[in-house]
Amino acid sequence: MGHSAIFKTNFGDRDLIFEKYWDLSLSYEERTFSTKKLNELSEQYYYLLEHTVRIRHYADVKVGSALSGGWIAPQPATLLIGCK
Repeated sequence: MGHSAIFKTNFGDRDLIFEKYWDLSLSYEERTFSTKKLNELSEQYYYLLEHTVRIRHYADVKVGSALSGGWIAPQPATLLIGCK
């Protein structure tokens, strides 16, 4: 897990202290892979992405899209084409 190291000097004494700065405690279900869970998350992702594109599509003028070149950039643009 995540730790930080702090080096302290006090009047000639030196100390190296390790402190935990985060702890990711997951249940067994969260740590294991499940095709069912993957499908549920995929459906939820697609729904949220589609909803986000659709609500931003409301306009009195033509709407465009600028692509950044990342792996996710074509997804909103593709959904935008289907919006009427």
